[in-house]
Amino acid sequence: MRHFSRYKALGLKARANLVIMRGNGTGLQPWVLFTFKPGALPQAGMGRAVGASECCPKSIFDAFALSLRIPHLDNPCHSDTLLSGNSTATYPAMKTYDWTSRLKELYQKALLQYRAGNRMPDTFFTPEETEFLAEIGAHPMELYDYAEDAEALDWETALLIVSVRRDYYLHFLHRAPSGPRLTMGQFPAKDAELDGIPWLPRLILKAKSRLRGEMPLDMMYCCGGDRRFFKQHDIHPADFLRFVWASNGDDARLLEYVRGKR
Repeated sequence: MRHFSRYKALGLKARANLVIMRGNGTGLQPWVLFTFKPGALPQAGMGRAVGASECCPKSIFDAFALSLRIPHLDNPCHSDTLLSGNSTATYPAMKTYDWTSRLKELYQKALLQYRAGNRMPDTFFTPEETEFLAEIGAHPMELYDYAEDAEALDWETALLIVSVRRDYYLHFLHRAPSGPRLTMGQFPAKDAELDGIPWLPRLILKAKSRLRGEMPLDMMYCCGGDRRFFKQHDIHPADFLRFVWASNGDDARLLEYVRGKR
């Protein structure tokens, strides 16, 4: 989880410096965005020097230079507009290319609805917006949960979790409808243990049902209890979800993963 937070900070620094360089007419060079240890040469593969696992300044530069070419991100007031609820951003017909931007709009809308006192997630979105969520394997209740826990669970983490589910839904399930949602009583108790690790049996089934789209609507993946577990074991919630997918039902591999064999 520390890698993700540091990458996010570097990304924000990159974007701020890119805006300054573009405004000054300065040539855009990735190597001037960050500081390096004395004697260190900026080059590909220096991910550890900038604190992002398997990443280098050039990759961060590329991502944020691209963001500066997206019209609605060029507007420095765009984020304020979103928070005020007066967003007029429009999206091209390329539904796959811009799905993260469209999801963020709905995330911001859920925040506004929740902060205004709306506790009825079925009323948060229009039929077209709900259809978009279904197309990426998401549900309005999930955005309600993210809005409710926004002080402890940031947008980037929510996006990564949704992205894993979307990949699973599109490329493993091939958009097949989910099976019946599990009931709360089908989940292990909160104090159940796997090889001496409490919460893990419950979390594994939560992750599996989250991937399949079968989690009860009254249950949240990455709730407060999950977040305590992830922080204790230094695992990002989206990484755990993706590893559950990769382990293909092998709980012994999951146990090794949680114990730090990564």
